[in-house]
Amino acid sequence: MNNQRGAINLVAICLLMLVSSLGILVLKQRIHHVKLIQAKQHLLLCSKELNGETNNLVRMMNKTNPMLKALTLAKYGSLIIPGIGQVTHKSAKIALKSIKQFQQLKFISYLKNLYLIRKKKCPLSVLSFKTPYRTKVSQALLRDKFNRTVLREKKWKQVLKNKNWLIKTFYQSNGTSTSQLRSRDNLLSHYFSL
Repeated sequence: MNNQRGAINLVAICLLMLVSSLGILVLKQRIHHVKLIQAKQHLLLCSKELNGETNNLVRMMNKTNPMLKALTLAKYGSLIIPGIGQVTHKSAKIALKSIKQFQQLKFISYLKNLYLIRKKKCPLSVLSFKTPYRTKVSQALLRDKFNRTVLREKKWKQVLKNKNWLIKTFYQSNGTSTSQLRSRDNLLSHYFSL
């Protein structure tokens, strides 16, 4: 009778260990799943901040560039008109300088915000700091003959990725963007199917 009791206890302990092991396995899978969701959410938030900053910069430049062109033309056109031309020339020169400084401040603010986004452990690559606008070594914006800022390209992309997810964002010079989110599994299956 004692042997039967010991055998029953042994079977019960084995069953209890089996159920506990399955419970721990399910719990580990759930924890892994939650971590994947958190990593995806963090990457999406990083992409949202980066897209917002970039789109705001491009829209602001698109609004101020026509003003710069008009003021540049007014500045040189005012030299032709005697009398009021001198006053218009000085006013246009001051307005040009103010708008150019405003653009430069916004640009430096954009770079600072990119640095702050990266500081939040967002996976910004060094190429993310290659801004949509051409600059000098001193980070001063390059300008055309009408004092407008010069885009590097009409369309460009930025990539954010962590070990499980990849977000490609495609930008256009009019200040719009579209993003694509892919999981690492999608990427691997895409590359192996080629």
